[in-house]
Amino acid sequence: MTPHDSEQARWFVDEVLPHEKELRAWLQSRFPRAGDVDDLVQEAFTRLLKAHESGPVVNPRAYLFVITRNLALNQLRHLRYERPPDVEEMDPLSIADDVNSPPESIAKKEELQQLIKAIQSLPNRCRQVMTLRKIYGLSQKEVAVRNAFGDDDYIPVLANPDGQVAVFRNPNPKEFFLTNTFSF
Repeated sequence: MTPHDSEQARWFVDEVLPHEKELRAWLQSRFPRAGDVDDLVQEAFTRLLKAHESGPVVNPRAYLFVITRNLALNQLRHLRYERPPDVEEMDPLSIADDVNSPPESIAKKEELQQLIKAIQSLPNRCRQVMTLRKIYGLSQKEVAVRNAFGDDDYIPVLANPDGQVAVFRNPNPKEFFLTNTFSF
């Protein structure tokens, strides 16, 4: 045993160990659900000794109680987030995967391409209105203000749900928009 170790052991016996009984009683009364008191006290002693190695500890009793309080709070915090003991481990293979199969992915890409073509084939003003309403989420009033529509003007295709669906279902959306009356 080196002189430093014997000095530290003497400091521990003189300054820290006398507070162990009081610390245990305080810990049990203050944190009854904190788990194993022996483990908390031992960890607090270890941390206090490491702190003393790096420099003098002015008030070992206060420092010991602060360390122990923080350890108990950390343990309680972790207990709150741990899985309850009666819950079984889940099999990762039983979890449903949200990733589409290759055929579904291809079908969705094709639908998206059809939608893009349909929107591109619209007359300029209709395309602008459709883009502002459906892509940017503007209200009819905001679209009207942005495009300088008059008070009597309206956007019937966007207000009419059937008109919205027709853009997607009609193979020639230009026909749908050109056969309907718009006051743009």
